[in-house]
Amino acid sequence: MTQKRKTIIINDMSKGIEKVTRILMNRDGSDHAEAKGQVEECARRCEAAIEGGEFILDDIIQDELGLEPDYLEDILPEVF
Repeated sequence: MTQKRKTIIINDMSKGIEKVTRILMNRDGSDHAEAKGQVEECARRCEAAIEGGEFILDDIIQDELGLEPDYLEDILPEVF
């Protein structure tokens, strides 16, 4: 993977995490730090599941954030 592609993925991930963070803030009344922490933890769990050969991402995002799997593209753009 080229450096340019890595930069694009990181930028997309940052935008996606911010998008989902704002959704949680609006829905749950969380502050920014709390909501962002939840999203980042969910992303880490998803990445760990992928590395472990488990593809239970739908369950993880629903359990962690209470969101539909459609939002996986926002927090894990490198997978999609």
